[in-house]
Amino acid sequence: MIETATFPIYAQLQGEPQRLRRAYFRIASVSVALSTLVSMAIITLVGEFVRVFLGDPWLAMIAVVRVLAGAALLKSIASTGGPLFKGSGRPQYGFRMQLGRGATVAVLVVPMALRWGIVGAAVGVMLSAASMLAVWFLRTSGQLRPRLWEWFGAFGPPPASAKAMVGTVWLSGPLSRQLISGALGVPVI
Repeated sequence: MIETATFPIYAQLQGEPQRLRRAYFRIASVSVALSTLVSMAIITLVGEFVRVFLGDPWLAMIAVVRVLAGAALLKSIASTGGPLFKGSGRPQYGFRMQLGRGATVAVLVVPMALRWGIVGAAVGVMLSAASMLAVWFLRTSGQLRPRLWEWFGAFGPPPASAKAMVGTVWLSGPLSRQLISGALGVPVI
């Protein structure tokens, strides 16, 4: 969805490198903030969700979901490059990101699944997202030539906000569990 909205903007700005760089980092910062929030919420809350709604037979899935949420976050960051590359006339960079991801999946997922089970397969998926992220970083850096403060301005606040959210959830965990279970006499759910 973001690709559909941003591609025309990047295409229009391809001859203006400074405006293209500013537009990319503004758009990427919003996208990364949203995906960080969702990913960290999943990572933080999946344990409670599984315990309350699914029960003990599903406890093994907690680690898998956490790893896959981390992989989704990495992929969402790298995916901000796709529309940039297409819109600025460099679609081959997006292809290379996907090629790296696909090759990593093909090489790692099955062996890791055979060795470490479903968690190993999830880690293979995360490594494929990391390979995509590496290509994205190199190509975005080469194309936009951003300053260090632009990287931190766009990608620094979401992790800081996520830490605050995780800390709040962690601190309120015991109370939340009591409310959910109805131990305080208030059956919330």
